[in-house]
Amino acid sequence: MRSFTRVTATLSAVVMAALIVAGAGMATRGSDFVTCNDGSSYAITVTQQPNDNSVGWGVGTISGGDHLIPTSFSGTFHDDTIDVTLDSFTQAKGKGNGQHNQTQLTCNTPPETGTVADFLGGEPLPPEWADLGVQLTDQITASFTVTGVHQG
Repeated sequence: MRSFTRVTATLSAVVMAALIVAGAGMATRGSDFVTCNDGSSYAITVTQQPNDNSVGWGVGTISGGDHLIPTSFSGTFHDDTIDVTLDSFTQAKGKGNGQHNQTQLTCNTPPETGTVADFLGGEPLPPEWADLGVQLTDQITASFTVTGVHQG
């Protein structure tokens, strides 16, 4: 489960930026696309932190100069081959009170798909997944959501 926790932490950042952990120890910039519950869609750019120990909640820059200030992230990893949810996560800013007096916008990235092996990146299959009957060749869909405040 420890190896999957690292994968989950890394993939949760994809919500805002398709994060790839930088080996050089420096923050980098990345981009992604989100569709929001107000009917809008945005190309966003965010600062990516180089490790899982970062405490920063980076602001996403929306194409054109606006900002999306994240207040929570969530996601689900679903094994489509055997129809079982393997894991889900939620992380809220300020224990759920981040920017609580401002209008919240809920945005989703396009679902990411691939095999279990793709998502584990060479790590072994977690035993609890093997107990469910998961195979490295199973197809997974990862869904990510960010809630934030749109500042223009």
